[in-house]
Amino acid sequence: MASIIGSITSHNQDAFIPGKQIHSHILLATELIMGYTRKHGTPRCLIQLDLQKAYDMLNWKALETILFELGIPETFVHWIMQGVSSVTYRFSINGDHSNLMQAKRGVRHHSKCGKLGITHLTFADDILLFSRGDKQSIDVMMQAMDTFYSSTRLVVNPMKCYIYFGDVDIDTKQEILASTGFNEDALPFRYLGVPVTSKRLTVNHYLPLIEKILSRINHWSAKLLSIVGRVQLVKAVTTSIANYWL
Repeated sequence: MASIIGSITSHNQDAFIPGKQIHSHILLATELIMGYTRKHGTPRCLIQLDLQKAYDMLNWKALETILFELGIPETFVHWIMQGVSSVTYRFSINGDHSNLMQAKRGVRHHSKCGKLGITHLTFADDILLFSRGDKQSIDVMMQAMDTFYSSTRLVVNPMKCYIYFGDVDIDTKQEILASTGFNEDALPFRYLGVPVTSKRLTVNHYLPLIEKILSRINHWSAKLLSIVGRVQLVKAVTTSIANYWL
């Protein structure tokens, strides 16, 4: 059976699902790719999918159906759909504004997300698919993806989708790559902001972490803080970001 891990992501925050944390997804993904670089093991495949314009392409009817399936009260679902479906756009063309145009699909971003530094909450645009390393199993997953598209109108971006093979022979690899149109890649790969691999990470793999911490500490606003404020900033940044990785 192929298994699917959908990321429910926030900006270094736990997912809003009882008993579930974003770290659990990373740890589970790490466990599942153990042995991918070993020889003479069970053939296996990992596909990393990227949904193309997940916010812009989402079908409203699919969203409404999912809300009802989750058991959300009808009145509340109606309020949500009113907010989603009441979007209008006006374009500026050479300084002149066009007439109002009604949106037909997609959802809006929250206006305060940028200031709070939140990228996405419960945003499943980064998906991992695990299966046996044979074309039949991959074909089953591709059929499921077609069904998903017909229901939600969300499609994958082939340029950002990658396949990782574990002890799969060359001929089978070529068949799978040809049927999916995805690219083959090698471990490690980044999942939910963290490098994931079947082996111990090297110092080079941690360079993005160091750069991320330095970019926060060396920001222009940090230079306006007192010495005590800078110490607290360093502690807060290094603790939160490093703990997330570790």
